[in-house]
Amino acid sequence: MKARASTLFPLGLAMALAAITFWLERTVQMAAPAPRDVARNDPDSIAVNVRTLILDENGRLEATLAAAEMVHFPADDSTKLTAPRLVQLRDQQPPLRVRADRGIVSRDAEEVRFYDHVVVTRDATPERPELRAETTFLQVFPNQRLAKTPERVVMVEGRSRLAGTGMIADGRADRITLESDVSGTFERTGAKP
Repeated sequence: MKARASTLFPLGLAMALAAITFWLERTVQMAAPAPRDVARNDPDSIAVNVRTLILDENGRLEATLAAAEMVHFPADDSTKLTAPRLVQLRDQQPPLRVRADRGIVSRDAEEVRFYDHVVVTRDATPERPELRAETTFLQVFPNQRLAKTPERVVMVEGRSRLAGTGMIADGRADRITLESDVSGTFERTGAKP
């Protein structure tokens, strides 16, 4: 009988150790956070009524970006915007304002895309009336002071109206180019009837 007990004891000890190891492994797995599913791209932060200041290399205010809601997605490091509003300040020129129903800011904030009911305005000056442009999609590159769209654009300045498909707006050169299907009417300012 002694020989049998001495043979069963190590076997019982090994089984007890195996059971404890199994229990510890399960306990650790339950306590550890689940691995992140990058393909899901769940948001990691949400902010409401946000206003971001964009400064130039000298610390001067260059632009502001505001939104009713900002949602950040870590998988692609993008930020979705609800009711975005961008105001770009320009030296010696009136500011440009962009608003839309929704938008997306790229990973490096080099590009902001505006979607649905996009309206761009340039304030009036003593020499020129307000400029208003409307489209359905607009890409803005704030650091390059460049905006473009492949979509239809309608621009109104005073009583002049210009429409076209595809637009490139170069803020540094203060030039807007319509690419195709262009039509419009112009009224000279200061002209006698």
